[in-house]
Amino acid sequence: MLIFGVGVFDEKAGPDNKVPRAYWSGILRRCYSEESLVRWPSYRGTTVCEEWHSFSAFKQWFLTNYKEGWDLDKDVLADDSKVYSPATCVFIPQWLNKFMTSFKQKEGRELPTGVYRRNTYYRARGRHPFKGEIQIGYFPTIEEAREAYLRHKRTVLQELRPQLDAIDTRIYPNMLSKLK
Repeated sequence: MLIFGVGVFDEKAGPDNKVPRAYWSGILRRCYSEESLVRWPSYRGTTVCEEWHSFSAFKQWFLTNYKEGWDLDKDVLADDSKVYSPATCVFIPQWLNKFMTSFKQKEGRELPTGVYRRNTYYRARGRHPFKGEIQIGYFPTIEEAREAYLRHKRTVLQELRPQLDAIDTRIYPNMLSKLK
């Protein structure tokens, strides 16, 4: 029996499979369940690599990489990855996951991420994972506010580099490239 049309649970059920199976079935659901795709349409077109269609293969990767309390992420190692795979996935702490989401433009928003209209000026505002919200300043144009926001993000990214490199040395260069 296939799980969400692609997954093969090729191990016996047991307590050592509970956590990896929850992650595995979660990513399969996110990519292949029509109900999930209606609820989260941004996952349309996202897939799971063929290797991970087998639970035992995913479990082997999972047990080597899992960090309790951290999030499985497919975007931090590759630009706009649409594939869950050993090459694109890494476990990251929640503070990093939240910091990354502020890189993305929200759907339906006219202004760039980090830029807000304030009367006749544009306000740049950012976040620091450990210091919270940062008011960057007010600017006469969208472009100036956006550049100030990006400068802020690059500064914070540089400050966080030791923590990022301790997680995975591929994270910092990829995140930096997203800010160009």
